[in-house]
Amino acid sequence: MAFYYRNPIIPWILSVIIIVLLTFDYFVPNTGLTPAVSEITAWASIAVAFAAWVGLINVVLRSVRDIRKRRPGRWYFGIYELFLIIVVLASGFGEGKWASGSIISWVLANAIRPASLAVVALLGFWSVRAMYRTFKLHTIESAMFILGGVLVMLLNVPLGSLIWPGFTPVGIWVYQVAYKGTWTGLTIALGVGAVAYIVRYLMGRETGALGAPREAQ
Repeated sequence: MAFYYRNPIIPWILSVIIIVLLTFDYFVPNTGLTPAVSEITAWASIAVAFAAWVGLINVVLRSVRDIRKRRPGRWYFGIYELFLIIVVLASGFGEGKWASGSIISWVLANAIRPASLAVVALLGFWSVRAMYRTFKLHTIESAMFILGGVLVMLLNVPLGSLIWPGFTPVGIWVYQVAYKGTWTGLTIALGVGAVAYIVRYLMGRETGALGAPREAQ
């Protein structure tokens, strides 16, 4: 283990080989690398499946600890979480499908989807509160940020058109022109940053992803 943390050369070589193979197979036609890439993709799917099981075990252990210690505000959610996990696993192993009318589809429609909508609704209010506490109209940029957010929110709620019918076209313009233009620039910046990170990784300048400490970088 000490050799791995101090000199992570073996995982770096493996990851570089995989990155090069996937890149050549995607951008260069007729390279003959398709069988190897398919095999790598299959093993990656298997690794993701094992990682999902590790995450499930961690969630179950955390819920069991919350229930055993009767942690305030958490232990009854742990019971509900374990109940859903058992129901979904049992129905998945029993039926093995997401067909309409199955137990998994019922859990998705009556438990997971309403909970997701509730979380999204709460995050909306928390986002408005965070914007107000963070920016508070100290600068022109913060004022434009809050104004754009308010316009988009009024566009998506029926109250906006009742207050002023002009909120709808203004909100559509903000969403389709200002928002999409900004998001396009952000996407380009993220792509350039990702390419720069991959190049540094291939050169051995970025070893944090391999678990190496900062002194080994």
